[in-house]
Amino acid sequence: MPPLLPVIFKLLLLPLFLWLWFDTSALNVSLYRWPALDFGRASSSGSRPAFSSSSSSPAAETVDPFNHRDRSDRFVKGTRPTLIKNATIFTGTADRLIVQGDIFVDKGIIQDFGDSLELNLLPPETSFVNARGAWLTPGLIDLSSQLGISAIPRIQVGADANSHKGPVVPWLRVIDAVSPQDEGFRLALASGVTTVKVNPGDQNVIGGQPAMIKTRRTHEGTPTSMQVDPQSEPWGLHHGCGDDLATYGMTKMDAVWALRSAYHDAQEQGAKLEELCEDAAMEHCPDVSLIGNDMRTHVMRGKAKISVHCDQVVDLDAWAQVSREFELPVTILHGAREVWLSTGLLNQTWHGPPVVALSVEHNSGKEEYRDSQFAARILSDANITIAIESGYPNLTPRTLAQGARQAYYYGLSENETLAAVTSVPAIAAGIAHRTGYIREGFDADLVLWDSHPLALGAKPRMVWVDGALQLNVSRQENSRTHHTKNLRAPSTPNWDYERASAIAHAGQQPLKPRFSTNDEVVFRNVSRVWIRDDDGELRRVFEAKDPRSNGIAVFSQGRLLCADMFCLNAGVGDTEVDLRGGVIMPGLLAYGQNIGMSRISNPLSTNLELELLLPVSDDNGGMPRAMDGLSLQTRKALEAYRSGITSAVLHLLPRRFHGLEVFGLSVAFRPGALHAMERGAIIQDITALHIKLSTIGITSQLAVLRRLLYGEIERDTDEGQWFKHASEGIIPLVVDVDSADIMALLLILKANVEDRIGSSMRLVFVGASEAHLLATEIGRANVGVILEEPHPLPLNWDSRRTLPPGKDDIIGVLQKHGVRVGSGSGSRFVLAEMVAEGIMDETQAFTVAGANLEALLGIRERNLDVVAYFGGGAFNLSGKAIAVASVQRAVVDIL
Repeated sequence: MPPLLPVIFKLLLLPLFLWLWFDTSALNVSLYRWPALDFGRASSSGSRPAFSSSSSSPAAETVDPFNHRDRSDRFVKGTRPTLIKNATIFTGTADRLIVQGDIFVDKGIIQDFGDSLELNLLPPETSFVNARGAWLTPGLIDLSSQLGISAIPRIQVGADANSHKGPVVPWLRVIDAVSPQDEGFRLALASGVTTVKVNPGDQNVIGGQPAMIKTRRTHEGTPTSMQVDPQSEPWGLHHGCGDDLATYGMTKMDAVWALRSAYHDAQEQGAKLEELCEDAAMEHCPDVSLIGNDMRTHVMRGKAKISVHCDQVVDLDAWAQVSREFELPVTILHGAREVWLSTGLLNQTWHGPPVVALSVEHNSGKEEYRDSQFAARILSDANITIAIESGYPNLTPRTLAQGARQAYYYGLSENETLAAVTSVPAIAAGIAHRTGYIREGFDADLVLWDSHPLALGAKPRMVWVDGALQLNVSRQENSRTHHTKNLRAPSTPNWDYERASAIAHAGQQPLKPRFSTNDEVVFRNVSRVWIRDDDGELRRVFEAKDPRSNGIAVFSQGRLLCADMFCLNAGVGDTEVDLRGGVIMPGLLAYGQNIGMSRISNPLSTNLELELLLPVSDDNGGMPRAMDGLSLQTRKALEAYRSGITSAVLHLLPRRFHGLEVFGLSVAFRPGALHAMERGAIIQDITALHIKLSTIGITSQLAVLRRLLYGEIERDTDEGQWFKHASEGIIPLVVDVDSADIMALLLILKANVEDRIGSSMRLVFVGASEAHLLATEIGRANVGVILEEPHPLPLNWDSRRTLPPGKDDIIGVLQKHGVRVGSGSGSRFVLAEMVAEGIMDETQAFTVAGANLEALLGIRERNLDVVAYFGGGAFNLSGKAIAVASVQRAVVDIL
């Protein structure tokens, strides 16, 4: 028997040996290439296939010896270990994409995780978190941010973002300008963003060296200590192109010449350095140029990365040529508004296509005019790796997750969307050896969500950076916030037809309704029908108890005839539409959005309202009216109409009037109308008088406003008459203001005006970021508030005292004190986020984006239009607007 013991012992050890061999060999893959990841790309039918483990680039799934460490170089002494139990873990790795289980974090790194985690000896100081099935993801990574260099509250906008010392400044380093006190870092953490690539601005051909920053404030309190890896080599160079370079009066040809010239000089310097090294018989040439540490030389020798912000195809093509000419591999392409129009162009860049970091923001500027909400899906279908970026400070850190949800809504697959804000940006940024994934040995940058990360309203409950808990709102939740729910990704509509149309028409696809009719239209398989009655009150006409009891709704000349399970009015041969369980609900009202004026927002020739910026004579020629500049059938107006916005209130850009910023008189109209003379196109030609007040020069502004409202100046002019109407309460006076101090002064002025002339002013605050500070006084004064954001941010000095994330929302605070609140976002997605977050229910959402706005803006005619949504409703990701029924226009538009 004894001779058999060694054999038995070896047999027992064999499984362990095989496990170790396969486990380590599977991970022995090169790290430093950007991948074309296969995270379950959406199929052409619009369905979302399950994740395929056959990744097209195994480079995505990598670990190097760095991850065999048991302590992070960023570990903060005193940070307690944490055990998170019962989580739905998105790892980001192909072999184990989603794990139901536990995760143990200690010494700043992920020590272990899995579905059967066995930890016998936990440190006694370990913190325990029961996730109760909630989603846990790696911390979000934003590839395009100016956190720290465009710090908020802004005192001087963009002061440190761009250099004005010339178009080529490769020696500048972003890290030298990062302010750790930027409030944006706190907001980023509250949004689940744990790492950002801080770029210089895009106004230089070569703008300088970006920095990879973690959003956790360190004990040292220095920007250097916030870098992901302070000991690593500089990241590389960031480049701008296109219209952003107009700062230096450069044309596109000037910019490309400056780019070629810069790298030609670097090429010559590198050649001289190599020659010098050969003459000195040096075996290894140092990584410095003859003029010092010039990053261009590092880039050309493959020692650093390149990121480029380009939007238009013409600029992208020029960059592709330059990259081949100088053998410059582009790592990240930012912005890329038009790249979906020419996906093959990316293959022409040196060393293969870069990761495309798509911007969340969609507007109608010249460079963005052919942008498409379908770009992410189209690029994905072309096997281009996608990341999502926020572009902060143009947008807030919160919009990174919101932008991912919109990309998902318009067709990007679930897994690829999650990867687009975690693992893909980590790989592109060169930090995928330590973050962007949930793996043993990786930095413990984690986000525990209150629902599926792609669900509307999903918010981080807890956020860890380097294993240190940075955010915990679980204990701060109140009755207005929603709890763990919706653990599955929401269903989304099929956009195959619209996507194909966008491709076929190069981004200029027809947006007009497919047809309009005043005959009967029958909607079948309807789950709910809500309308507004003639008084504007919301009324529930029909609501099915379950899908088997869905009903029918019949419209004729835009008016509802019947809504029930069985409508006798349903004729034969009329237009029929199957809503597949969708709903019919009132249309939304947009305020302040430039959807009926400019066709392209930047060039003067297409933007009718820019004439107000031109010099004017002493005789101002009367109060400007938005009605006079209205331009219907613009792409922005039609896109809004197709999203469920059936009415809009538009004002002009401001002009100076006695030192006061005056927007003029607004107009209410229907964005789906053909022209101003069409029946029902103009709801009201004059609604309210709009002005803006800010801290700079406030004493002079208030002095002018006081005299205008008292009727002491300009009493015989058109401007004077309209301010008199405002003081008498004939029309509302809508003031764009954020500061609570200025709002308090306006409340005092309102009382003085009313006492003096015996009137009742209709005063409305717009923006009103600090309104919660005097909610009681605003309510008592019967003053309304129109919020442009449900969670106002301290973007400038006037709005520095906004409510912090995780506390009560400003809408709830104002409504609690009897303030009539309207939503000025004009976005169905923003309203849907508020409904999902529990800030309001659907009925309240229609009120703040409908009846309340109408009352605050002085609109007398109630908008009775309703929108039919296929597959869902206005406030979820499954709904898709496919028809609009208008009583006033007496038609049904089939979109």
